[in-house]
Amino acid sequence: MTERPNAQAFFYEGSTHREIGLLLVHGFSGSPAELRPLGLHFAERGYTVDCPLLPRHGGPPSEMRGAKWQEWVGAAAKSLHALRQSCSKVLVCGLSMGGLVTLQLARRPAELGQIDGIILMGTPVALRNRLAGLARLAKYVVPDFGPLDRADFSQPHVQKFVLRNAPPDAVIDFSDKQVIAAIRKRARIPLDAVDQLLQLNKLAVRELPHVRVPALIAQGRHDHVVSPHSAQAIYERIGSPDKQLLWLPHSAHVLPLEPDHAELFAALGQFVSRVAGQ
Repeated sequence: MTERPNAQAFFYEGSTHREIGLLLVHGFSGSPAELRPLGLHFAERGYTVDCPLLPRHGGPPSEMRGAKWQEWVGAAAKSLHALRQSCSKVLVCGLSMGGLVTLQLARRPAELGQIDGIILMGTPVALRNRLAGLARLAKYVVPDFGPLDRADFSQPHVQKFVLRNAPPDAVIDFSDKQVIAAIRKRARIPLDAVDQLLQLNKLAVRELPHVRVPALIAQGRHDHVVSPHSAQAIYERIGSPDKQLLWLPHSAHVLPLEPDHAELFAALGQFVSRVAGQ
């Protein structure tokens, strides 16, 4: 697999709070890079932090062809088991699809062990792209779709998304038509992988009432990927007696990298401290 710089898994051994572990789970077609600032935030405060690279991620989206959602949950479960060997308290924090994986881990305490709390960031009940909902049928007709096919590359949020997934020293001419065509081609996502995401989404939403651990649900008001009403729906359906809904007024989808990240990190820190009994 051709991996992007900073896309690798990371692990920070804790110090003052080494007995409290946080498992971070990245999103669909994403990588640990999108969660590294959050991981560093908690590591600097003495917590043990683990963020694995999910199978078939870390490279071009085309490499996700043939993926199964069980692979993603299985990889996160393996990291959860490892954290439990050294930490007396463990919380799981998932971004986007990582939130769906988080819900699956929390749903299976008898098999995987009790999780002390979960954090769901930009986790979907519904996606904004309606074409994604046709993936189950369309995958037999067309192999992939391009989320950037109609994107306006003169828009700052589009440029920010592209640069976020490029090497740190990359210089991209957004006015060059050949460059834009290459970016669009590279960003195309296999529809069979999208179908796996939708299957996991459907399962996680159906099982929300059975999730009972303390939960913090964070959502950006300007999310262009996940319908913002998803956060309210999760909050209403989840079975957790201890639950909290956090709205971030200036943020889009990748919350640890958005303008409200300081507010997000502070709220997550308070939640972790309270749930872990500090």
